[in-house]
Amino acid sequence: MSLLLALVSFTACTPLGPARPDPRPPELPDDALTVSPSMLDFGELVVLDTPEAARTITLTNQTDEELLVEGLTHVWGIDEDVFFVDAPAVVQLEPRASLPIDVWFRPNTEGRWLGTVIPPLAVSPVELIGAATAPVASLRITDLHLGAPFVGCAVDATLRLSNEGSETLEVYGAERAGSGDFTLLDVPTGSLAPGDLMELPVRFAPTGAGEQSATVQVFTNDPASPVAALTLTGLGVPGSGVVETPLYVPGAKADVLLVIDAGSEMWGTLYAAQSAAAALFSALDEGGVDWQVAVVNGVSSCSATVDPYLRADQVRDYSPEAIAPLLAYGLVPQSQGTRALLSLAVATLERTDSGDCLEGFVREGAQLHVVLLTRGAEASPDPTDSYVSAIEARLPDEVDLVISALTGQDSGGCVGGGKAIEAATLTGGEALDVCGSTPWETLWAQVAGVSAAAGSGVMTHTLEQEPVVATLSVRAEGRALTAWTYDADARALRVNGAVEGLSVGEPLEVSYLEALACQE
Repeated sequence: MSLLLALVSFTACTPLGPARPDPRPPELPDDALTVSPSMLDFGELVVLDTPEAARTITLTNQTDEELLVEGLTHVWGIDEDVFFVDAPAVVQLEPRASLPIDVWFRPNTEGRWLGTVIPPLAVSPVELIGAATAPVASLRITDLHLGAPFVGCAVDATLRLSNEGSETLEVYGAERAGSGDFTLLDVPTGSLAPGDLMELPVRFAPTGAGEQSATVQVFTNDPASPVAALTLTGLGVPGSGVVETPLYVPGAKADVLLVIDAGSEMWGTLYAAQSAAAALFSALDEGGVDWQVAVVNGVSSCSATVDPYLRADQVRDYSPEAIAPLLAYGLVPQSQGTRALLSLAVATLERTDSGDCLEGFVREGAQLHVVLLTRGAEASPDPTDSYVSAIEARLPDEVDLVISALTGQDSGGCVGGGKAIEAATLTGGEALDVCGSTPWETLWAQVAGVSAAAGSGVMTHTLEQEPVVATLSVRAEGRALTAWTYDADARALRVNGAVEGLSVGEPLEVSYLEALACQE
């Protein structure tokens, strides 16, 4: 701070002669400069209504000489930043003249303030007094560190915003900045009376290991601090890493029910179908079909195979040649057969209830492909559409029904398929001639093609463990895949290989952190 100086100067004008030096100023009296009043009281301001107030002090030159006064602009005291003197750096006072000087009080929050203006040469300083009321926002939390939950778990905490001022605090909202692992569960707005508080729930749910931080900002009408902020931290603790390597087997999800007329006139046809059975499974696999196959031959309303039905995921490691005998076991000719295949299909689907022998055969989101195999006319007594309706009534809403007919076409010693062909026409299936010259390998491939055509290139894989979803990664030959989704309810990963350009049977690498039990 510069020294306070009072200067007295004399000036003379001698147009035709040399200038003479100023004489030495005489000693000034103690009351050369007077200031009034000796105290300014600005009263109490409501900051949001009246952000400033002005008072005036008057400087009077009590001498017969000009006074130059500097240093008036500085206010002394710990509260000097709320008082301001509206004066130039140097004040010029003519002899016996007075000059009003404005002093401003500009508080930005609640409190009481004191300051002092010390004019040089004045007998006494000028004391400044002011008070103000305002809303004052205070944002607090018991512990800024929200703990160390497992990755995939969450910890909740509560921030408390209080009004420590004497005026109403308006809360306009809040936001988070920083790590997205922190979430504001509620963004409050409203008014807080003096002394009141509101709670802001926050959650820390780490998606990865390590220290994380975020800042919560609350916006209010606090004139001193319109943005109240707190920085929160938390530590994510990783669970066990899991790597699974499923094969990409996309396409349709199909439940194929072969309904067989196993009578004596079918023996030759059934032996031919048996010998080519591997072609059905090869075609299903090549078409990327997630398949289940059951065979019913009229002896029982359940499959006559070793298992109630065959599933792709059970036999994926075996060649179609190894699967074929299981199918062929259901194609064994019987002494008596039945041509009422639609009736048999309805009766078979009644065995898919919980606890029955075909439980789980009809799956949600799958195509049910009923294949009717007979050389003669289908003999179910009721109209064809009634059987189609009866089958559809047994299916979940999202199951698509298709019926195909492997029958005669009134040629080669066969009788026309009748209602079997009608059912295929009604449902968009194939009507194929088993009495012609078409090899069974081709017939089976055409049957498989009906199911493969329903595919979308999407593979569904059920994960072995509950994952932390944010840590899921799917790769193929080291390349990160992006065309996938995860269904948490079904724990099902769905990969769109058509978008990714994957080949059927290509190995995938699915990695994630196992979701561990979260602390309550």
